Amino acid sequence: MRRLGSSIASTGNAQDFGDLTAAEYGHGASSNNTKGIVCGSNGNKNIDVFTIASTSNATDFGDRTVSKNSVAGLANTTRAVFAGGSNPADNVIDFVQISTTGNAVDFGDLAVARQGAAGSNSSIKGLFSGGQPASPIESINIGSLGNSVDFGDLATVRAYLG
Repeated sequence: MRRLGSSIASTGNAQDFGDLTAAEYGHGASSNNTKGIVCGSNGNKNIDVFTIASTSNATDFGDRTVSKNSVAGLANTTRAVFAGGSNPADNVIDFVQISTTGNAVDFGDLAVARQGAAGSNSSIKGLFSGGQPASPIESINIGSLGNSVDFGDLATVRAYLG
């Protein structure tokens, strides 16, 4: 599968940025300022990593603890976190240390199993919102392990958010 990129500082069409390790769909994605990490595609456990500043193919980072697609991802500068997924909807939260390669480790659980949720974050707190079959917003502390906690609800049920 092609990764496309362009310079944020200018307008224009996307350009070929490199390839993922397999042609897949339904990725969860996260990044820090240096590396991009994608996982949870086609129901596989694969986690790919690439360097954001260069055009090159992704390499294998490791594996997720479960095989899922439609995963939500978020990251701070040191840790990437992935949650949920489909086939069937799941409540697993995994994480990897971005500076090293290796398999994901269990972080905790979402309160509600879902697929197609979105992840967003600050340097400390991560939020998983939306998804099917429900649209709660759940919060985690990225620097520690544990289950998510209720943060509120979206005004309208939404899934497959960006």
